[in-house]
Amino acid sequence: MLYRHLTRVDRRLRLLLEALDASDTTLRFPTTTDRRINSTLNRIAESLADLRLRVIETEKYYESITSAIATGVLVVTHGGHVLIANPAALRLLGRSALTRVSSLRDSWPELADLLDPFPAHNIDTTVRELAVKTTSFVTHDGSPRLIVTLDDISLQLTDESVRSWTDMTRVLSHEIMNGLAPVISIADTLRLRHTASASSPDDYMTRGLDAILESTRSLNRFVTDYRSLSSLPAPSPDSLPPAATHRPCHPPRR
Repeated sequence: MLYRHLTRVDRRLRLLLEALDASDTTLRFPTTTDRRINSTLNRIAESLADLRLRVIETEKYYESITSAIATGVLVVTHGGHVLIANPAALRLLGRSALTRVSSLRDSWPELADLLDPFPAHNIDTTVRELAVKTTSFVTHDGSPRLIVTLDDISLQLTDESVRSWTDMTRVLSHEIMNGLAPVISIADTLRLRHTASASSPDDYMTRGLDAILESTRSLNRFVTDYRSLSSLPAPSPDSLPPAATHRPCHPPRR
């Protein structure tokens, strides 16, 4: 009697485990016989079914997030298969679909070399105009996975280029002004001395010194105007009376 009871319990446990392995969470046992055992097995099955539904909901939740964000996300296996490629990743890589990392060698060879073979360490680098970061993890069954994030930094690079050019222009303007000051001073001094000793006020030396003075002063004015233009003061808001911004409205004449 006890042996048959234990055999039935063992058989039902194996049925439950086989159903779970097959992702079947609908299996239930009748409670007309062996009520306590079957009720306990049914509660276990219901708990596992609820857990499975929560996992599915969580996966859908994260899938909706990765579909909406601007960061590209790839999930890659140890063999180079791409399990997940969100819309942002496909857009940044110029692909309509992506199933293997090796297929990137025609258009993104640098990225393919980083991800294939499976990297031994996490990566944080830049490929062209993409910031590439990787994080590796191991699944419940011991399979290694790699999460790859891709961020477009082209706007950031543009802003940095503009700042670099602005800084360089400011330094060059300062150097030009420092170089022009002694030239203007020396040319002006030479002209005064030459004019005082020259027999003719319109000789070749006087015209040459006048040309040097005019050129350096023109360049000095240009640099000064450019520095003023490129260094606009901060806006200073001020209040205006309503009458200055409104006009009376009159009905159209018939």
